[in-house]
Order: sequence, then C-alpha cells, then structure tokens
Amino acid sequence: MKKKIIILGFQRTGTNLIKEFYYKYCNYKSNSKTRVKNKQIYIGLKRDDIFKFENNNFYIFQIWKKKKYKKISKTEIKKKYILSTHNYNKNLFKIFEKHEFLISIRNPIDTIASNINYVTKKNVMLFNKDYKIKNNFELIKNRKLVKKHISNYFFFYKKIFNLKQKKYILINYDEAKKKLARINELNVKSIKFKNFSLHSTRDDPYIKNYLINNYKLKKCFEIYNKILKINQ
Repeated sequence: MKKKIIILGFQRTGTNLIKEFYYKYCNYKSNSKTRVKNKQIYIGLKRDDIFKFENNNFYIFQIWKKKKYKKISKTEIKKKYILSTHNYNKNLFKIFEKHEFLISIRNPIDTIASNINYVTKKNVMLFNKDYKIKNNFELIKNRKLVKKHISNYFFFYKKIFNLKQKKYILINYDEAKKKLARINELNVKSIKFKNFSLHSTRDDPYIKNYLINNYKLKKCFEIYNKILKINQ
C-alpha cells in the first residue's frame, strides 16, 4: 500500500518537483482527471493536489477559476495520497497524522529570484490578471513587495525550525534527487527530472545580484543553514 504524503514548503522551493517524482517514479496516480485543456497551464496545477487550510476549512487550488480556490471537505482531502501546500499551520501535523510530511527548502537567493521571475512569466500573468507588475526588473526594485517576500520566507522556515519534534523529512532543492532516491530505495542514476517550461524559470544573474546588493537576507540564510544542520 502506498504511503500518503504532504509536501510543505515555501513557493519555488521544489514542492512540485517532489510531486512529479512520486507521480513518475513511485507510480502514484493523479488525484483527479485533467478537466482543463488550456495549454498555458502547467500540468502540475491541474491535479487538484495543492491546498490551503484557512479558518478551519480546506481549499483546493484551481488556477483557472476566478477565486482560485475551491472548498473541499476534510473527509475528501484526507483521502488524497499526494498533497502540497505553501501555507504553514501547526495543526496540519495532527489533522494528517497518517500522512508522511516532506518539507521542501531552497536557499533564499534562488527561492526569491525564482519567485520574481515566475510571477512575471506571460503564462502566469494570464491567470493573475490582477497582478500589475509584468516585468521582473520592475518587480525586483519594488522594495515593499520584495521585503515582504523575504520576511515571509524567514517566518515560514522559523516555524519549521521551532517544531518541538522532528515530524518530517527535509528535502533540500539542491540535493532533491539524491534524497528522494534514498528514502524511496531507488537508483539515483535512473532519476531524471523533466524541465517543464510553463513552470520553470531562467537563472537570471542580474536578479540575484540585485537581491544580494540591495536587500538584507542574512536572517533568511541563518534559518536556512540552521534547518539544514539539524537535518544532517
């Protein structure tokens, strides 16, 4: 019998990469049939496996809908074998006590740079029409938004670090292939992650250098390194 898993991680830290691994190499079936045929949507966003827990209610992410989220019952969501969320809530560990938790993490520079590049992609903007900044160079200079994102990263992983008990398996983005192969007893050489153009972002040196030279990321790196250290 396959184990049920939940991937918990900040945006652009590899939550979808981990799910793609389980769908492909561990033969998990998609949570739902692909009802949306729009070719501008990354396949991983069509599977009804991204959720948030808010005000004691569960919601499944559906990017093609106006409100983006659809309410789902606790009974139904607990039946799913693969789930992921970017919203930390300590109660999730108790609610999904029969699921195995995988925490995705990625270094702050790459994470925030990838977020900036991702939200300004044409296909992403197509479904986020309320978002007004369409250029990554313009976005990187918006100090209010970027500083908020940096703060959110720090507090997200500070909560992970402060967990009294280690209730999860950490998957570091840079070593994801090796870790996933090891914990699932697979040959790492057989694993090849596909580059999904609709979901991937380019490695932009300008964006990274601008972040390094204009924003304070020391606290983010400190919490990142602390989490890596306790999970060696």
